[in-house]
Order: sequence, then C-alpha cells, then structure tokens
Amino acid sequence: MTPTIAIICNTSLHVRRSRTNLIDALKSMGARVVLVSPHDDSVPALRDMGVIHEHVDIDQYGTNPLREAATFHGIRKVLRRVRPSVCLCYTIKANTIGALAARSLGIPVINNIAGIGRAFDGNERMFRSLIKRLYAMSLRRSARVFFQNSDDMRLFVQQGMVKEALARRIPGSGVDLTRFQRSFDFPETPVFLFVGRLLIAKGAKMYIDAARTMVEQGTDARFVLAGERLDESGYVSAQDLDAFTSCKGCSYLGQVPPGQIGALLASCSFLVLPSYYGEGVPRTLLEAGAVGRPIIATDSVGCKDVIRHKVNGLKIAPRDQDALLCAMREAAGMDKETLLTLGRQSREIVETKFDEKIVIQAYLDECARILSDRVAAPA
Repeated sequence: MTPTIAIICNTSLHVRRSRTNLIDALKSMGARVVLVSPHDDSVPALRDMGVIHEHVDIDQYGTNPLREAATFHGIRKVLRRVRPSVCLCYTIKANTIGALAARSLGIPVINNIAGIGRAFDGNERMFRSLIKRLYAMSLRRSARVFFQNSDDMRLFVQQGMVKEALARRIPGSGVDLTRFQRSFDFPETPVFLFVGRLLIAKGAKMYIDAARTMVEQGTDARFVLAGERLDESGYVSAQDLDAFTSCKGCSYLGQVPPGQIGALLASCSFLVLPSYYGEGVPRTLLEAGAVGRPIIATDSVGCKDVIRHKVNGLKIAPRDQDALLCAMREAAGMDKETLLTLGRQSREIVETKFDEKIVIQAYLDECARILSDRVAAPA
C-alpha cells in the first residue's frame, strides 16, 4: 500500500524554498505527498514535482477565534478525506491548529519548531499563556518534535510544552550544498546584503539605519535589501524603506524567487542579519555560508549557532546599533584575501554541521518508524 504523507504549512512558498529535496526523498521511498496550505504562486511548481495540493485558508498572523476554528475544520476535512499515514507540520499555525486537527483523527504528527518567532516576545501575558497552552495541547501526543536549536528545545521542555522524550534537535532546515556552491568572485566595491522578511526584530531597520549612516559618511559601498514587506505592525515602515532607497548605492529588490537566491548571495561581499527575532537557525545564514560568503550576525538564539567571530564573519550583540555600524565599517575595509578566508571557513561550517542531508535523513528515519509501527499495530 502506498503511504500518504501530508505536509501542513501556512505558505506554499516556504515548502518550495526549503522542502523540495525532502519531498523528493519521501517520493523516492514510495510515498504520495499532499501539501495542505493556502494557494499561492509556488503551487504550480510543486504540482510539477508530483505534489498534490489541498487549499486551506491559514492566516499567518490571525487571532480571530472564528477564523482559527474554520482553519481547524478546513484542515481536518482535508485530512479525513486524504487519510495520510503521517503529517509533517511547519510554522506555528500548522504546529498547533494543524497538529490538533491531525491528532483528532488519530494521525501521527512530526512537528518542526523553527524558532519561536514573535509568539513569546513582547506579547501580553494572557496571549503568551494561551500560546503555551496551545503548544502543550498540540505537542503532547506528537510522534516527534524537531527543534532547530538547543535553546528552543530547552525552553519548551522546561515550560512543559513538550515531553523531553519526544524532543530532538536537528541542524535547522539544513542547506543543499549541491544547489548552493561556493563562489570565489567578490565584487570590487563592497556589497552588503540583507535577505529576509523586513521585520524590525530581524534587524531590517538596524540594517537600513547603518547603511544610511555609512552613505552619509562617504563609505564606498553598495547596500542591498531583499525580502517581503507587509503593511503590518512589526515591519519596517514604508517611509523608512523610501528613505533607504533614496540613498546613493542603496536598493530594494522585494521578495526574491527561490531560484535566484544563490546568485544574489554570490553577488555580495557580506550577508548581514542583525536579528533579535525568535529564530530557529536562519536559512539565509546557511545559504550564505554555502556560497562562501562571510556573515555579520548577532549573538542571539539561532544566529549564534552559525556565527563564529573572526572565523566566518563578525558577531555583534543583539539590538546594538553602534556595534552593527562598527562591524559593517570593518567589513567594508577588508581585502579580498580576508574575505576569501572568512568565506572558505563559512562554507566549511555549513558542510560539517548544516548539510540538508542530515535533516532529510532524520525525517526519513521517523517516517519509517511510524509507518512500521502502523503496519504492526493490527497484529
């Protein structure tokens, strides 16, 4: 019998960007793969891979109880019809509402906690308590809960949101070392690059301010910004973005398609991510390392798993604007040999610790265990 494996996520783009090799591996083991997510521009490419897509409205930031209840019932209706052998859940809505829908039908769930995001940062105590209860309810019967860093795993275990026996750490989402290959060509003029959602907590505003200061001081460098910006709280304002793009040498590319990320990273001198967000392990840091680019990142959860000061880049304290400015100035003055050395060591770190094959094998092992248990259960 062909097993069906369902992936639940709040965006198809996330799956297309970081889970296609996992999908290929699942299909190679004979599984039928169903994606439960909102429909977006990435769905046709995933269908071309043989993925069956089931549309369900999942609001990434929504908190309306009626809409969340509708999401629960929408996911449950799809799962009841396709009857997967196991569900793989990504992002907070999938890990909570999606997992609860699966468990209500007796379907085993593998969760992936890719950072805590904004769930526990700056929210009201009642809201944080609700999120913790929701996680505890949804994770307590999981078949496995993967964490992308040790800090988050320790937090969830200590606060009773997951049993220690169910928790396992994996190296982020990993990085495809065949797709992202090392480039030895650095631009003659320093090019700084920020890639990610333009969230203030991810350091987008800090990067913009540092770039504008360096331009005003006459630094000979280019500054590139790439990623999604929404008109929602927590994102860089339209005014700040306009002020950035009006500066000489500063450009905003918008959201870059997954297939163009490698070339974009290879075109820069330094990848900058001054994040104090609840990261898992930032994928952009891993992809930059695979391309052989030095990084500037913070000593914060997730980022500190990748950055090694003066080994593969420059490490700064979170929320420290002066430290970011000093690091970018230092980076702008580095010669090509220094950049090549940092870039080589950046590649070596991701090769030894963050190869995507490690993550894929962890999923294959868990899926094989669950399928074996389900076959043996009737006996």
